[in-house]
Formats: sequence, structure tokens, C-alpha cells
Amino acid sequence: MAEQVTIFFYGLFMDPQALEAKGLRPRQVRQAYVERFALTLGARATLVASTDGVVYGTIMRRTHAEVDQLYSDPSVAAYRPEPVLAKLADGEGELALCFNLPNPPQGRVAIPNMPKRCKRSLGRWDCQITMSQDRK
Repeated sequence: MAEQVTIFFYGLFMDPQALEAKGLRPRQVRQAYVERFALTLGARATLVASTDGVVYGTIMRRTHAEVDQLYSDPSVAAYRPEPVLAKLADGEGELALCFNLPNPPQGRVAIPNMPKRCKRSLGRWDCQITMSQDRK
């Protein structure tokens, strides 16, 4: 089997069904979060540094070819990988790559502390999105 890397996904790609729609079979999907980042929303979502931010998503193991395939689409080709420490529900940390826009467009809205519950009615997808102030 080809070498795999751990990827932290947020936004649409954290949904295994979204990846399946792009022809990828999600494997080893685990809920995770990264600290010191905020999710910014605009025409595209991206993460930006934020001292008190937390962003929830998933981590998955993917081959380099799968990652290249996913990020070759023109809509996400500008995203670049950067290393992050993804934390799992049990507190364990795992090094992962996270794809972000290197130069987020101006006028984006950073959301460092956005308490909200998101659920998908299909499948087993259920993620709790709480931010740092809610976990204290």
C-alpha cells in the first residue's frame, strides 16, 4: 500500500460524504480539533492564527496521490499544506497536515469562538463545535 499522511480536514472536506463525492474513500476518520486557529469564512473557508481559537474537524489518513487529486481541483488549488497538532477527544495529539490559503482575502470574518452544534442527518456524522471559552 502507498505511503499515507494524516490530514486535518475542516469545512466541507471534513464530511466523509463530500470526499466520497470526489471519488475518495474516507478511511480512519476521527474527530479532532486544532488550537490557536480560527475558521474564517468568505468565498472560501480557511484557518488563520488566533491565540484563543479552536477549530473542530476530522483527521484522516490519505495517500499522497489522493491528496494531490483532491487539491488539484481549481476551486481548492490555491490551498497549501502546513503542519498542525490535531488533538483527539481523548486528549492525544497527532501531527497532521492542514490545507489553508496562504493569503486569505481581506474582508473575511474570523470566528475564533463560535459555539454551535452541527449535525448531519445522514450516516453517523455528529460533531460538536465548541470553542475554547466553552471548554473551560
